[in-house]
Amino acid sequence: MLDKKTVLLLSTTLLIVLSSFGVVGQFMPLSSLEKYYDLERKLFDHFETHVKQQKSLLNVLKTRYKHHLSMTENVTDAEAYISNPLNMLSLMRRMTADWSITLALLNRSNTGEERILPAINEYTNAVDSINKLQQVYQLDMNDLSSGVLFQNTHKSSQLTESDYLYIGQHLYSKKRFSDAKRWFEMALKQRKDTKGGKRLTEQLLEYLGLTSCFVGDRE
Repeated sequence: MLDKKTVLLLSTTLLIVLSSFGVVGQFMPLSSLEKYYDLERKLFDHFETHVKQQKSLLNVLKTRYKHHLSMTENVTDAEAYISNPLNMLSLMRRMTADWSITLALLNRSNTGEERILPAINEYTNAVDSINKLQQVYQLDMNDLSSGVLFQNTHKSSQLTESDYLYIGQHLYSKKRFSDAKRWFEMALKQRKDTKGGKRLTEQLLEYLGLTSCFVGDRE
């Protein structure tokens, strides 16, 4: 049997508990609180996912930062740098392609910085200039990949297989097949001379085959 003190204590405790639920219920239904509790858990899960995504984005940005830094960290004379046509082409490629991606990753797609980036046609004009330069001065295609063109110009940028491929594609689109063929052949040679040489892309081989046919038809 419970004594009077124990009964009184239990009764008081039960009254307090019931009163507490009653007070809470007067201000907000328990069903709403449960809903908000579940919502908070979902918000936290979303926040946690966002943090993980931001960490991944930060890693991407760090990689791109190192890439951008490597492009100009050895430049000591800006005038000498831009006097090299290969550096000009590299600069235009970075401004029209690389930086637009970086700014998008920084969520700055509507900023003034991006609005003043050069248009793609300015890069294609630079491509045409490099092709004309190679023809006029009969430059060795291998020199283009080494970054050496003329004396007293800053040696920095070097044309890569992707550069050769893009130049060839641009000339191909303008139906300048003989010119395009030269650049595609150099892209092919670049692949053979590098570790990635075995991974010949179908795209490059297809373009090279087509330009060879068109050049053959015109000869």
